[in-house]
Amino acid sequence: IRNKVDDIIGSILYGNSKSVKQEDITEICLRSRELFLSEHVLLRLAPPFYVFGDIHGQLDDLKFMLNKIGAPPRNRLLFLGDYVDRGQHGVTTIVLLLALKLRYPDQIYLLRGNHETRLVNRRYGFFDECLGKHGIDVGLQVWTALQHVFNCLPLAALVGKRIFCAHGGISDSLVTFKQFDRIVRPADVADVGLMVDLLWSDPSNKTEWYQPSHRGASSVFGSRAISTFCQNLGIDLIVRAHQCIDEGYEMFGTNLITIFSAPAYTENNAAAILKIEPDLTCQVLTWRKQKEEAPKIPNAMSPTSPL
Repeated sequence: IRNKVDDIIGSILYGNSKSVKQEDITEICLRSRELFLSEHVLLRLAPPFYVFGDIHGQLDDLKFMLNKIGAPPRNRLLFLGDYVDRGQHGVTTIVLLLALKLRYPDQIYLLRGNHETRLVNRRYGFFDECLGKHGIDVGLQVWTALQHVFNCLPLAALVGKRIFCAHGGISDSLVTFKQFDRIVRPADVADVGLMVDLLWSDPSNKTEWYQPSHRGASSVFGSRAISTFCQNLGIDLIVRAHQCIDEGYEMFGTNLITIFSAPAYTENNAAAILKIEPDLTCQVLTWRKQKEEAPKIPNAMSPTSPL
């Protein structure tokens, strides 16, 4: 399998391959499921890390960013979910990330986003992509195999004990990290509860605490909800994705940052990656695609001042 994984990484990340054979996808799915289930639902990680937000099947942009900062084993990466849907290359994007995970299990970590759920990616492009690229029968097998992987993904990460990372945000039902021990995987995401909140919630200026979300799932949370969550759980910073931001990132108060890593997802939004140093200082790298031109600018990833 190691040779096969190396071949897949080489052909996608360093070559121009946009497709993977069904039998290779099936094997990668089986092995990565076992690997994810061996990890905790709440990952406890030591920095440094580069943290990525939504990718949404934008394979070329992901490759550009990985080649720019240095893919594993050079650097350690944490992805916050939403690998598929919307973009054109969801299958190859997730297969590349799974192959990197199998090859460098301690260098790359993948969390679950709300699009890594059957109900969502059945509807927003991934299902149709699988069938369009592989035909109805094989496409259905590929889509189903990947759902089984998604049901095993970790849901959150704690970096250096002080930085809490999840795709959507926080939950009013999370009062101790021991609650993660009660989550059994493989798991489909229910309609209410901790899992849904981690994948679906958003910060909002319209409330101080929690109120129902316009998304029709989970809730939005305000500044007092954030400060209470941080105080109760000993957290300094919440890092989340889930919303397209024009600048690629956005601070909400001093304890929460949203990062979005799919450039030109709408109009000309920038992409951002959060760099967490060993001492937990953070720096944002942003990149805005040049219109109608391949992103070959030498200094395309530009750092902001440290947070």
